[in-house]
Amino acid sequence: MPQPLLASRLVGADEAVRLLEALRAAPEGTGPDNPRNCASDVQLGEELVVLRVSDVDQSREVVVRYSGCSGHGTDDGTVRRELSSGLLQPLLVGSLRPDMLSSQVQRLMTQGSSR
Repeated sequence: MPQPLLASRLVGADEAVRLLEALRAAPEGTGPDNPRNCASDVQLGEELVVLRVSDVDQSREVVVRYSGCSGHGTDDGTVRRELSSGLLQPLLVGSLRPDMLSSQVQRLMTQGSSR
């Protein structure tokens, strides 16, 4: 059964450019992950963000996995990249901020912030 949409938000052009720059700057691969002692049915978690990037000519979707304990990162259908604080901190805000995160992802959310 498809999961429901939990939240959405529209970002302006300047924020979209910063998010795209953060996406492109991340190294290829996945992570940070911690699959030890993680049951296979919860490895990918239950939540993700789908970024829909649109311009005049096309739309593209990027999946951002941050939930669970494995498979963290972004996937644009061509390249998988690691999560970064530059992407997560501006992305997972307001209604998109999850209640729980793995310790590896939580560190990215607080890197360089005064929270």
